[in-house]
Amino acid sequence: MQEAAGIFQPVLDLVAAYPYLMLFVGLLLAGEVVLLPALYLATTGRLDPVAVILVAVVATMLSDLAWFMIGRWSPSGAVEKMRQRHSSRVVNRLQGLFSRNGPRLLFLSKFVYGTRIAAQVLAGALNMPFRTWVMVNFAAVVTITLAMAGLAWGVVGTAQHLEQLVEHIEVAFLLFLLLAIAAYLLVGTMMRKRWFRS
Repeated sequence: MQEAAGIFQPVLDLVAAYPYLMLFVGLLLAGEVVLLPALYLATTGRLDPVAVILVAVVATMLSDLAWFMIGRWSPSGAVEKMRQRHSSRVVNRLQGLFSRNGPRLLFLSKFVYGTRIAAQVLAGALNMPFRTWVMVNFAAVVTITLAMAGLAWGVVGTAQHLEQLVEHIEVAFLLFLLLAIAAYLLVGTMMRKRWFRS
């Protein structure tokens, strides 16, 4: 087990030394999966929350820009790749929806797991104006990042309140237990006096 830990130690040292750079690279390669632990670390005070949110927005925008440009530079190739993964009927329907409601679908794709990349590629392939793409995508990235941050703070805050509540419950239970023991002894003493008095 120590050998396995030793193998990963250089990576762990790198993450500890450059957490925001590692967050940036992780978001470029893996997306929002990397954001969740970073938000947890931010909510517990180990990382700066503003820096985490800024890095997340910049990295996600750059990643999305790469997918958008792939669609823009090779529209037929990008759509054909999608047809290889999904049926032509699904891709045709998606293209039709996207040509009518592109900005709305681009925004909503951030909230539906597994659709982000396809939406970026289609936005590029269907020649969505770059300015529209930037505005809609930026709004979506900021919205989803802040929503995830809000959820993270809510969960961690609730857990901390729950921890405090558990401490109070432990004290209350201890008091209840002491009162129950005292009542048991008192009632027992009274009953013994009553039974043995007659």
